Amino acid sequence: MLLWMMGVALAQDPVPLWDQVAMASGQPTWRTVDHVQFTWSHVPSSRARTYDWNVPAGMVEVTMEPGAQSLTVPVFGTDLDGEQLDAHQAFVNDSYWLLFEFKAITDTVTRAEVSASGPFDTASAAYEVRYPVGGGYTPGDRYVVYVGEEGAPVGWSYFPGGSDEPRLSTTRAGWTESSGIRVPTIFDTPDGQPFIRITDFQVTTY
Repeated sequence: MLLWMMGVALAQDPVPLWDQVAMASGQPTWRTVDHVQFTWSHVPSSRARTYDWNVPAGMVEVTMEPGAQSLTVPVFGTDLDGEQLDAHQAFVNDSYWLLFEFKAITDTVTRAEVSASGPFDTASAAYEVRYPVGGGYTPGDRYVVYVGEEGAPVGWSYFPGGSDEPRLSTTRAGWTESSGIRVPTIFDTPDGQPFIRITDFQVTTY
């Protein structure tokens, strides 16, 4: 208070890049989300999976292939096997493509800003998200998210088991919004090959 009265403003810590990205993607609105629906498609194989996620109930209805019977599994599933395990693994994978900007600030991970040098010329900043070695379906993985000048991610790279070289890099593009939640829908390789698509994205809130 004394410093302020003397005309000296205390400097505030800058908001970390991952928090800026999550907020711009609508993360503060997440507490009002009731249902999330989307379809995840792997372009090279024509595989597609659809989801109806009841967020407050912590349950998700998964349809593994078009026309197949749906299966409902817990979002935080444990002790699953057979078709339930397959459905849960698919949901974890596909929801990471959809909502990584949120998971990067809510999961138990380490985060750091890193060099923006990478496969995306439009990136002006980047941050790394590293998962712990123990637990989860892919322990020790790390991701680098490349952010453009307008503050939205333009791409990301996946480093399995914390490897030095990425196994996969794709764009995070085609941003769309539903009920205040913004997500990418177009994931192409750096040389322009279509890889993943998100369609039928819809969010309902309370």
